[in-house]
Amino acid sequence: MDKNLAVAVMASVKRLGENLNEIDRLVEELQPEAERENFRRSLGGIMADVYIKLMKPIITDHPELDPDGKEISRPIHGNG
Repeated sequence: MDKNLAVAVMASVKRLGENLNEIDRLVEELQPEAERENFRRSLGGIMADVYIKLMKPIITDHPELDPDGKEISRPIHGNG
């Protein structure tokens, strides 16, 4: 994948992760507890799929885009 596209995808994935984390916070009050845990398990599955199916292939091709401790906010211009 072209680096500019990879940067854009990673930025979108970051926003997706923030939204999924917000959903997790919102369901904190779900009752009964079993319903809350089922919901969280589903969120965890989505987060795992996003990492394995979207992020990991990009990070393999462009290790500098690994979000661990790095801010990815916009495409890089030039011959990336």
